[in-house]
Amino acid sequence: MISNNKLVQLISTVLLLVLLVFSHDLLAEKFDHQMTSFPLDGQHLTLDCQDCHLNGQFLGTPTECELCHSNSGIVEASIKPSNHVQSGNRCSDCHLTASWNAISRFEHLSATGTCASCHDGNIAQGKNPTHILTTQNCESCHNNNNWQTVFTVDHLEVMGTCSSCHNNNLATGKPESHFPTIQECDQCHTSNAWVPATFDHINLTLPCSSCHNGSSATGKNAQHILSTENCESCHNTIGWTPVSMVDHLNVIGTCASCHNGNVALGKNVQHILSTNNCETCHATASWVPVVKTDHDNVLGSCSVCHDGNTATGKTLDHFATTLECNACHLTNAWTPATFDHSDNITNCASCHNGNDAVGKNITHILSTTNCESCHATISWTPATIVDHTQVIGTCTTCHNGTIATGKTTDHFVTSQECDACHTSIAWTPANFNHLDITGTCSSCHDGNTAIGKNAQHILSTTNCDTCHSTVSWTPATTVDHNEVLGSCSTCHDGNIATGKIANHLPTTLECNACHILTAWLPASFDHSDVSANCSSCHDGNIATGKSTQHILSTQSCESCHSIISWSPAITVDHNNVLGSCSTCHDGNIATGKTINHIATTNVCETCHATSTWSPVTVVDHTQVTGNCSSCHDGNIAIGKTADHLVTTLECDFCHLTTAWTPATFDHNGITNNCSSCHDGNTATGKNNQHILSTTSCQSCHSTLTWSPAINVDHNEVLGSCSACHDGIIATGKSNGHFVTSQQCDSCHSTQSWNFTNYTHTGSYPGTHRSNLSCTNCHTSNNEIIPWRFPYGPDCAGCHANSYQANEHKKTNSPSTILYTVSELRDCTGACHEYTDNSFTVIRKFRTNEHKVSDGEFGGD
Repeated sequence: MISNNKLVQLISTVLLLVLLVFSHDLLAEKFDHQMTSFPLDGQHLTLDCQDCHLNGQFLGTPTECELCHSNSGIVEASIKPSNHVQSGNRCSDCHLTASWNAISRFEHLSATGTCASCHDGNIAQGKNPTHILTTQNCESCHNNNNWQTVFTVDHLEVMGTCSSCHNNNLATGKPESHFPTIQECDQCHTSNAWVPATFDHINLTLPCSSCHNGSSATGKNAQHILSTENCESCHNTIGWTPVSMVDHLNVIGTCASCHNGNVALGKNVQHILSTNNCETCHATASWVPVVKTDHDNVLGSCSVCHDGNTATGKTLDHFATTLECNACHLTNAWTPATFDHSDNITNCASCHNGNDAVGKNITHILSTTNCESCHATISWTPATIVDHTQVIGTCTTCHNGTIATGKTTDHFVTSQECDACHTSIAWTPANFNHLDITGTCSSCHDGNTAIGKNAQHILSTTNCDTCHSTVSWTPATTVDHNEVLGSCSTCHDGNIATGKIANHLPTTLECNACHILTAWLPASFDHSDVSANCSSCHDGNIATGKSTQHILSTQSCESCHSIISWSPAITVDHNNVLGSCSTCHDGNIATGKTINHIATTNVCETCHATSTWSPVTVVDHTQVTGNCSSCHDGNIAIGKTADHLVTTLECDFCHLTTAWTPATFDHNGITNNCSSCHDGNTATGKNNQHILSTTSCQSCHSTLTWSPAINVDHNEVLGSCSACHDGIIATGKSNGHFVTSQQCDSCHSTQSWNFTNYTHTGSYPGTHRSNLSCTNCHTSNNEIIPWRFPYGPDCAGCHANSYQANEHKKTNSPSTILYTVSELRDCTGACHEYTDNSFTVIRKFRTNEHKVSDGEFGGD
């Protein structure tokens, strides 16, 4: 028999089914879907019941996205498009019910394709332009939690050269102490570790010793011979020993330091007595033959070697002697040989008699046998001196022009012996008697036959005797001016003869221009050759000077006046005028300013040259009394150009009087915005590096200077925050900043960094218990949450460990079946307890059991 409670429950179930089948509209209006295990939200809120519950069948409707949104789904719903990224079919891993495009997260565990199939720069962010050259196997180095942190580098995937990364910027490069080389790292190193490394010497550019110094690499050992640091001169890069060659140019020690019979071959037993300076005789190329013999290093006497066997000895006709060779000979050659006569006590002829030694030849002059009177012991010829006391013949016996100098071709014809006039000491001076001379002086004294006039003699005729006597040339007995050919000043220079006195009028004229030969005075005067200035005479004392009405000037009278007449002045040399221009150029004394002259002071010389009034050489604006535009009107002087900024201001508001540019600019009267001028044409505009912004320059810059900007009005900035806030252009994210790809304005305002205002989107459940901080979920300080359990972003992603299975029964009949964590991953949803394991009749509704706003799990 059915109890009353059972009956009531049965009736209620029947009525519910009837209402579900026949009263769709009523059910849609009254049924609270939030009480089921599939609360409606997002796009599901707009669906009619029959869109999912076909034919009025409510029970068994799938709750997983992929069972509806697929080609095999029982309802008509949008399906995964053909260009969808390669993934599993669990839609909720990435999508929200709000929209397919509203992706709250990306569950990489559901992705089945390679990273590069999405991260290609189109579907998702790909490799940036600065990424190193690699294959597309992103996962070889990156993980799906964080691109930025590279946990490992698989060098098999790297396509570029080592140095493209290992440059001390992207990755560790060569340290400062590294060997200089242009080779790539992998020539010596492996991708597993820097050390150990193999070494290839082929492309090294530095000498061996730059590394092989005993510190960086093995250097010379203590037993190494003294040498330079040019290791490569003897050694090769294959092995230190044996040496490939010995370059003696790089050996620093002496030969004997090696060639001692131990280190290397030394002197043999037959070697002559010598020092150990091998290099003085031998070459480094070969011991024999010797290149030379340095006798300074031979220890024995000459005859030890020079015995005719070891080395050349005395010839058969050698002078008989027991002396050593070096008594007469040198070590560099046998001849010439020196003979030391110092110990000879007899005269030369005792040996030099033609028998014992060379004697006088048959052409020798007649003389005594005292050879040493003329010859030296070093050499017969030339004779060092001729001692005429030892000469037996007459002068002409030798002085015949052959044996010795004879009479010259221009000598006086005479049959007398030389010693009639000359002495045996020297040809000159010679004694000469003029008493018997009948010719003129110049017939002999012409500079050839006898001394003639010297180079300093005054220009004159050849009648020497008109001024000189036969006793002595100087002093002259008289001066006959009729015989003088030169000008007066050649003699009358104050040295040869009386010259101009100290107070004489300065002039370049010859004396006879004013003076006569008979007396200095009286004299006539000619201005043509006066070399001093006029004022030296015309000073008002010696001669007439300047009048009291004369303009202020220097004493250079000749600059304006002629020697013919004082007035009129032939010219005006302004360089000699001392007063200002206006003292003369006043319209009376000389031409003054015209009536159309611009308004100025009277300082004419600041603009005009003294050579001509026009054109003016320069304009001194300090002397201009009018305003700029009174001249700069395009007629008198250059005015504003056609493209000049429209203004009524005077030129000097912006321009200087020295040059038009550079010009200062007064922005006070400008009513247009900056960009109306600062467009890059009229005036400097934004440069290529300027951030993206509107043209409202004044929002950030002042009119005093472009930089630094006085303010940044973010309302005028067009680009994203990170375009500026990258740590270079402007302050970027600090080192400990939350790792996120969101733009700055997602959390920060343009008023202040410190104020954060981030609104979670997608699956974030809103208010989540009190005092919950960001890092409670974002434990890695990253926007990608490292879920503790594989159910994120649902509640079970964090709370799976708190799940109590026995508290969550699915049915109790015929056996107890419990909900799994996966089925109830969204703790804030609803679940039902069914009457039996057919799961068709709900025995108990459980809604709102866990609220995210509760301090702990619980509810009604």
